[in-house]
Amino acid sequence: MSDEKKPLPQPEYFTPADLAAFLHCSAKTIRRRIINGLIPARMEGGRILVDPRDYFTYVRKLKSHAEDLDRRRRERQAAKNHPKRPRKGTPKKRK
Repeated sequence: MSDEKKPLPQPEYFTPADLAAFLHCSAKTIRRRIINGLIPARMEGGRILVDPRDYFTYVRKLKSHAEDLDRRRRERQAAKNHPKRPRKGTPKKRK
């Protein structure tokens, strides 16, 4: 026996249950995303099947979107912590 690790076989297609397990959500959520066109899929013999390449493309989009949201959150936080200067032309408070 050799100590080499063999790569795991890649399935031809994923089912919504497979994707739900990978993404830690329900199969119903995956089916909704398929219906809404977010994840390309096809019907075969009454089963919904998703090509692995389409799944990985979807995951990359999710990751990119999450990174964009994080960047925006950091920018909002930085703007919130920035010291404010009085605007020009605003009246000063009287004592």
